[in-house]
Amino acid sequence: MSQKPSKRQANQRKQAQKGLKSLRGQPEMYDEVKQRYTFALTPTARAEIQKMSQQFNLSSSELIERIGRGLVLLVHPPSSSEDV
Repeated sequence: MSQKPSKRQANQRKQAQKGLKSLRGQPEMYDEVKQRYTFALTPTARAEIQKMSQQFNLSSSELIERIGRGLVLLVHPPSSSEDV
C-alpha cells in the first residue's frame, strides 16, 4: 500500500524529487520555468484558495498552476436567483 503524503507546514521545505536536483532557472515539474506574477484578491478569496490548496496538499501557487493547465477542473455552482 502506498502512504499518503504528509502535509507540510508553511515553514517546511518541499519534498525533494528523487533523483532530481532543484536548479534555479531550470524547470522541475513542467517544461517551462515558473515566473512571478502579482494578483489582487480579497481576503476571502485568498483564504479560500489557501483552504483548497491545503485540501490538495499543494501550495497556492501550484494549485493555480494546475487550474491554469486544466489539471484541476473548476465546477461552476448552479446559479440562484440571489446571484443577480
